[in-house]
Amino acid sequence: QQQQQQQHWHQPQLQQQWQQPHQQQQLQQKLVRVQTPSQVSQLCTTSFDLEAFRSEVKQALRELRHSSDENGAATRLAQQPMPPTEYQAAELSAMLAEIAQESVPTIRQAGFRLAVGLFSSIPGSWEPTALAAGLLEFVEQASADLLVDVPALPNILKEELLPALAALQDKRLVPEAVRKALLLSA
Repeated sequence: QQQQQQQHWHQPQLQQQWQQPHQQQQLQQKLVRVQTPSQVSQLCTTSFDLEAFRSEVKQALRELRHSSDENGAATRLAQQPMPPTEYQAAELSAMLAEIAQESVPTIRQAGFRLAVGLFSSIPGSWEPTALAAGLLEFVEQASADLLVDVPALPNILKEELLPALAALQDKRLVPEAVRKALLLSA
């Protein structure tokens, strides 16, 4: 009888432990059913809140500034719904502009690594084509405005952003033309 009571006492725990992996498996099955890029984009669009995402980017950078915890900031961003592909270039450009305005070089460098990490090869990464488009948008639109507020921007791009992008160079995600555009703006 005591064994039955002990089993009964542990049963809700076991049931919770079973439900969590079971729920994760169901979610994975739902995600596997989404097959076309347009279906993925629709799924993202319905659950993506641009203002909330930008707020979380700022919070992640603030967290990085106060704690220097790159993993914590990366986790914070990873927990957010990924922007739909058509927004990723603009969001990267906005993120780079936010990072470039940071006054502490080590925090800027960590921020650039964080932004570049969004394009890693792990599942859930941002679309590789958005990287080049976002970098070009940053160079062509944001950097001219930023130069007024951040006179050291050319050096920041050359000495901090380009080294962060080197991690993706092996994967050929940063076209040479984009790299040259960054150097020319530097």
